[in-house]
Amino acid sequence: MKISVLILAVVLLNKEVVQAQPGKEPATKLTKEQHWLFEKTKQFMTSKGENASTKLFLENYKKLLAANINCKIDNSPGKSISLEGSRIDEANTLLQWAVTGETETTRYIVERRYLNPDGKFDSIGVIDGRGATASQDYRFSDQNDFPGITWYRLRGINWQEDIQKLVKIEGYNNVVKVFPNPVTSSNIRLELIRFKTNGNTALVIRDSKGSIVYARQQIFLDNNKACQLQNLKLPKGAYYLQVSNKYNTGATAFVIQ
Repeated sequence: MKISVLILAVVLLNKEVVQAQPGKEPATKLTKEQHWLFEKTKQFMTSKGENASTKLFLENYKKLLAANINCKIDNSPGKSISLEGSRIDEANTLLQWAVTGETETTRYIVERRYLNPDGKFDSIGVIDGRGATASQDYRFSDQNDFPGITWYRLRGINWQEDIQKLVKIEGYNNVVKVFPNPVTSSNIRLELIRFKTNGNTALVIRDSKGSIVYARQQIFLDNNKACQLQNLKLPKGAYYLQVSNKYNTGATAFVIQ
């Protein structure tokens, strides 16, 4: 009887050793839903071939699924900003942006740069995010009477990355008018519309050949941004009038009969 007990003990010990050997683990069992998820992952991972790293990943992934670790697909929207800009009138611009995936700590910094998008931007405003899980819309108006191109940059701060968007807004269209036109005398009235005139404003008149026939370093404008040019004494013909200062330039053509 002692011999029988000894034989039984050896058999049981050998069985435990065999079960403990690497590579002899029992097959991993998955539920129907886990199996479907594993096969989809495997199909994606091996679509361009299978190697040792892929095989090891899939083996560990199956173990994780079998361990009943909750796995869910995150359907929440990603972090994104869509930015638009427009000119309201000659003195104001408007920025509008839609945001998804922001948090309560998200802040938006609005920056502005004239003419050159690759140059230095100046910060002109900060807006705190509302921290919504769904999309949010924001608006920011800027007093901007610059006649040239203005670049705006929007930065979303406190996300995992610093998201930046850039938009270009054209300057307002200024207009130079001459009254009457055609001109029948040596006096004409000049009017500037949507024209920034702080500082000296110069005037040049050229003939049809491009030669300068009249020039003034500074013209004096009334409250309507208009002035009277008298005693021009120009011969009949077509002319090109240009007005300029450090802010903007405008031009028009007129005829003397």
